[in-house]
Amino acid sequence: MDFGYEESVEGWRQGFSFIKENDAKWDLKELKTFPLKEQEWMVIIWAAPVIEGKAPMNGHLFFDTFKHDNDTGWKLVRSYIETNIPFEHVMGCW
Repeated sequence: MDFGYEESVEGWRQGFSFIKENDAKWDLKELKTFPLKEQEWMVIIWAAPVIEGKAPMNGHLFFDTFKHDNDTGWKLVRSYIETNIPFEHVMGCW
């Protein structure tokens, strides 16, 4: 589903509130990093909340594109997210 800026901000607010309220930690796995063009890279990350030390069953796949500018450094320029991906679908990718 595509959503706008306000919906994105609200979604992130809810996500961070959930993590804080449940004293959870993030399990992050960098699956792949590769160049797209000069000074622009994509990174694919699997992220899942770990609650009460329990291994996550589902997580989120982030396809994030970063661009380097000599004046400002690295900036996120595009992001695509797939949510609620079963762990076994990405197991072995890192």
